[in-house]
Amino acid sequence: MTPWKQREKIILDRPNSSELPTAMTGVPRPWTTLLLLTAVFVLANIDRNILAILLPSIQGEFALADWQLGLLGGFAFSLMYGIGGIFVSFAADRSNRSRIIAISLAVWSMMTMLCGAATSFVQLLLVRAGVGLGEAGCSPPAHSLIADLFPDDRRALALGVYAAGASAGLTLSYLLGAWLVQEYGWRLAFVAVGLPGVLLAPLVAMAAKDVFRARTRVAVFSSALRGAFTRNVALIWKDRVLRHVFIGASLAAGVSASTILFVPTYLMRTHQMSALDVGLALGLLSGIIGSSGMIIGGWVADRLGRTDPARRLWVAAAAKVIALPALFLFLTVDDTTTALWLYAFPALVGGIWLGPTYAAVQSQSPPDSRAMGAALLLLTYNIIGFGCMPLLIGAASDIVQRASGQDGLSSAMLLLVPFSLWSALHFLLGSRHMRRNAIPL
Repeated sequence: MTPWKQREKIILDRPNSSELPTAMTGVPRPWTTLLLLTAVFVLANIDRNILAILLPSIQGEFALADWQLGLLGGFAFSLMYGIGGIFVSFAADRSNRSRIIAISLAVWSMMTMLCGAATSFVQLLLVRAGVGLGEAGCSPPAHSLIADLFPDDRRALALGVYAAGASAGLTLSYLLGAWLVQEYGWRLAFVAVGLPGVLLAPLVAMAAKDVFRARTRVAVFSSALRGAFTRNVALIWKDRVLRHVFIGASLAAGVSASTILFVPTYLMRTHQMSALDVGLALGLLSGIIGSSGMIIGGWVADRLGRTDPARRLWVAAAAKVIALPALFLFLTVDDTTTALWLYAFPALVGGIWLGPTYAAVQSQSPPDSRAMGAALLLLTYNIIGFGCMPLLIGAASDIVQRASGQDGLSSAMLLLVPFSLWSALHFLLGSRHMRRNAIPL
C-alpha cells in the first residue's frame, strides 16, 4: 500500500470526519453535475474538432501541404493545451473547480470565434493555440470533481459518460461544420460554434457547484503547494502502472487524433464525397455509435473491475486491438458505402480506452492531486499523441505523394495499425503491474 493510500485510509476511518471525500459522504445531484460537465465537454469538442471538416476549405485558401494540416490540427492546439493544463490543475487542486471551468469555457469560445478572422496560416496557428490554452481548464478540474462525486467502483462509468461528450461534440462538429461551411464558409463556421460557449459560461459558474471544495479544507492530504508538479511527475515515473497507462494513452490518443483530423479529408479526396455528405456520415458514426461505445466500455470496465481493478485496463487494450481489421479495410477498399460501414466499428470502440484510463489515473493519484494527475495525462497524450502523430501522418502523406505522384493520405494512415498494437501492449503491462501492486506484501 502506497503512503498516500495509508494516509487516506486513516482519515476515512475517523468517525464523523469533516475531511471525508464527497464520494464517501454523499453529494446532492452528482449525476446532474456530471451531465453539466459533460455538456461543457461537448462544447469543447465542437470547438476543437470542427477544424477537421473545415480543413479542405482552409487548405485551398491558404495553399497548405498535408504536414501543415497536421501541425494546425496537432501541435497548434495540443502544446498549449497540455502546458496550460499543468497550471490550471495546480489551481484546481486548491480552489473552486467549477469557476475555473466556466472561465476556461469563455476563453476558448472567444478564441474559436477569432479563428474566423485569421488572414494567414500563421495567424490561424496562433489562434488555435489560444483555443488549446482555454480548453486546458476543462478536463483536469472536471476529472478531479467527478472523482470526488463518485466512488471508485463507479468512477470508470462516470468518466466514461464524461468522455462520451467527446463523441457527441465530434458529431456536432461534423454536422454543424459541414452545413456551415457549405452555406456560409469556414470563417462564419468558427464564429457560429464559438458563440454558445461565451453565452453559457456564466450559467456554468452558477450551476456546477463545487461542493467538495466547500466542505473540506485546502490541501487535506499533503503538505506543500510548492513542488506539486515535480512531486507528481516523480509519482508517475515511480509508479509502473501510471507509466504504462501514460504511454498507452499517448499512443491511443495519437490514433484517435489522426483519424478525427484526416478521415474527413480522406473521404473527400479518395471517395469524392462532399463536405455535407461526410459530415452527415461521420456525424452519425462518431456520435451515436461512438458515444455508446464509450459509455458501454466504462460500464463493462466497472463490472470487470469490481473484483479485480486491473481488468479495467484489459478493456482498453481489447478495444485498441479488435478495431484494427476494420480500420485496415476502411483505408483500402474502393467502395464508399462499404468503407463507411467498416468505419462504424472503429468508431464504436475507438474511444473505449478513455474511461478506464481516466479511472486508473484518478485511482492511482493522491486525492489532493487528482486534477494534477489528469493534467499530466493530458499533457503527455496531447503532446505525444495529438501533437506528434497527426504531424507524422501528414508528413508521411507528403512523402508518399512526392515519391509516387499520387495522394498518399491512405497509405500514411495505415501507420495507425502498429501504433494501436503498441498502445494495447502498454495497457496490458499497466494492468499486470496494477494486479501485482494489489497483492499484500
